Formats: sequence, C-alpha cells, structure tokens
Amino acid sequence: MNAIHLHLIANHIPILGSVIGLLVLIAGFIFKNREVRITAAAILLFAGIGGVITNKSGEEAEEVVEDLPGVSHDVIHEHEEMAEKAMPFILATAVLAAASLFGEVKRKKFARIASLLLLISALGVSTLSGYAGYLGGKIRHPEIDGLSLPATGNEVEQED
Repeated sequence: MNAIHLHLIANHIPILGSVIGLLVLIAGFIFKNREVRITAAAILLFAGIGGVITNKSGEEAEEVVEDLPGVSHDVIHEHEEMAEKAMPFILATAVLAAASLFGEVKRKKFARIASLLLLISALGVSTLSGYAGYLGGKIRHPEIDGLSLPATGNEVEQED
C-alpha cells in the first residue's frame, strides 16, 4: 500500500467519523444518555486520529498525483488549503473528545461542558472536513461539478 492508497482510504475516516460522532452525540444529549455520549466521544477521537493519518498521507500522495495528466495544480492547491484549515479543528476536536471521554467515564463535573464543546467542535469539523473531501474528489472526478470526463481513447463507438 502506498501513500495514495492510504490517503484514499483514510480520508473517509474524519469525514464520516465526524458526522456519525456528531449525530451520536446529539442523540446522547437528546436522550440524556451518558453511555451514548461516551460512544460519540470515542468515535470523534477515532475521527481525529484518521484526520492525522489523512493529512500525513496527503502530503506524500500529492507528490505522485500532481504530475499525472489531467490533474489540475489549482484543484490540488485548493484541496490542500482547505485541509490545512481543517487540521487545527480536527486536532482540537480530538483533544475535546479525549477530555469528554475521560470526564464522562470518570463522572467528572466538567464532563457535560466538555461534551457541549465537543458538540460545537464536531459540527465545525464535519463541515470543514466534508468540504475538504469534496475538493479532494474534484482532483480526479471532474464529474462532481457536472463537467464531462476527459476522453481516454478506450471508448467504443456505438451504432444507432
């Protein structure tokens, strides 16, 4: 497995993990269920770890992908810039998730406040990482914006 494979697999972890963690955390507050909030914090911590892996593998993947035909340096740059903006939020959310997890498990007084801060942070991370993923998808999938795919030379003509 190379950096591109790792990046393509890992990039789903912070995106889906933050959305799922956010939804589970909301459920934990709605149902006033500590175990559900613990689960949400664990999911968000995992999403943060996935974000670090995604960020590290993205740097290496860029070196390979940027010279491929049909790849726009502007699109890569736009994706990279958004990922760099998202990274501090991903790290902060992971720290808040760890604090919330510790507080909820140990039944500390600060647990509820940590979980509320985690909720706000998870909302931001879901948005930022989702948009970074969308921009990353545009690197090799121009159809995302309704553009036609470039010809590969392998097309077969169909008779009417």
